[in-house]
Amino acid sequence: MSETRALQDSLHRHERLASLGEMAASLAHQIRTPLASAFLYASQLSATHLDHQETQRYADKIVARLRHLENLVKDMLLFAKGGSAGTDNIEVSALLAEVRRNVEAQARAGGCELRVRDRSCGATLPGNQEALHSALQNLVTNAIQACGAVPARGAGGYIEIGAGIERDDTGVEMIHFYVSDNGPGIAPDLRKRIFEPFFTTRAQGTGLGLAVVQAIAQAHQGKVSVEPGAEGGSRFVMSLPGAMARTADKPDLPPGFMRNSINKVRKDVRLKRGMA
Repeated sequence: MSETRALQDSLHRHERLASLGEMAASLAHQIRTPLASAFLYASQLSATHLDHQETQRYADKIVARLRHLENLVKDMLLFAKGGSAGTDNIEVSALLAEVRRNVEAQARAGGCELRVRDRSCGATLPGNQEALHSALQNLVTNAIQACGAVPARGAGGYIEIGAGIERDDTGVEMIHFYVSDNGPGIAPDLRKRIFEPFFTTRAQGTGLGLAVVQAIAQAHQGKVSVEPGAEGGSRFVMSLPGAMARTADKPDLPPGFMRNSINKVRKDVRLKRGMA
């Protein structure tokens, strides 16, 4: 490893540690509300007048709040680890198949038809298989929730996940993973913000799922974008350079990525306080 690369790695590591400290403060703020609710519901369980049905209702609410806390911590850990690209030799077809197996039951429960279209032609790429699996599963989970947000209609909800290969304008081979749905779609003004840490439009959302996807994509020298779907809904595309295009000297994440994300969150919090 060259002295320059070692210095870059050291600076990058210190920057991530500083940013994680600030992120922890933001996470503590996000944890406070569901934790307070869980304590409140737990205190009600000691009331002697509650019948079995009421007791079960409070217990279910406690479990829901604790599950939300678990998701917050899980997403925070994924976000923190997103800067490591890894060195696994990943078969694109196998990765899609694994994601499909893990989300089939969830899609069925959500009333969504799950489609897979693999045009990767046996392509592989180096990276962190667990992280990429988490990124794709996050996108599919969001798509399932989007399908569930559509009122009953003649045509059922569907989700399509797939992958394909093409060369960009510079001749670099790119592998494009995509997840599309026919849900209600995302308003144009929200598309600019959905990848920000802790930004969410769902009451039970952590606001970290898409930030995790973006961190993982950038760690693999790629990017993620969203556009309107061909049949309504949304289409998320995660584009990563193929095996022959990966450069060894590039840092895992762009300099300042996590700090800029935190600064954006803090700025938004100050703006909200000013409007309150």
